[in-house]
Amino acid sequence: MAAHGLHQPGDFQFVLAGAHPQRWEALKAGTLDAAIQLVPFNYVAEEAGFPNLGDVDDYVPDFLFCAVCTRLSWAQAHPKQLTGLLRAFRRGAEVLYGDPEAAAATIAGDTQGNPDHARRACRDLVTKKAIPKDLTITSAAFAATVDAMMHANLIAAGWPAADLTECTGFRYLAEAA
Repeated sequence: MAAHGLHQPGDFQFVLAGAHPQRWEALKAGTLDAAIQLVPFNYVAEEAGFPNLGDVDDYVPDFLFCAVCTRLSWAQAHPKQLTGLLRAFRRGAEVLYGDPEAAAATIAGDTQGNPDHARRACRDLVTKKAIPKDLTITSAAFAATVDAMMHANLIAAGWPAADLTECTGFRYLAEAA
């Protein structure tokens, strides 16, 4: 934000504003001045005249990734379902990188969304490699996420690093290959 001449706490504060559709509604209503929006809400906001201060990864390197979150006990009890889901995600990533236009057409058709937004999103995701082809999360991305969550008080600062490394496991992803 400092790159845009804004400094905390005088110029802005961070708030949790709900899911992306709710943030979009808050922006339109004027009860929220700015918000990080995921696709397609960032495109919708731009079309409505809201400024685009950039993507989150412009400010927080290695922040983009895709993750499946579940309780370890559920994963251990349902390994076939989890590996099947991950296998489907891998196939989706392959299609996204192999034919972004076809992926965009599928997305727009299945969601009844704006085809231009879907094409732009697929191009952006491929260009930024936001979804790694093999779906792995780099340690830098995980560390950036943990740091952001600590700063937002979503997890306690100083949480034992050993406990945090237990949060990531690639066993099921490897089994889905």
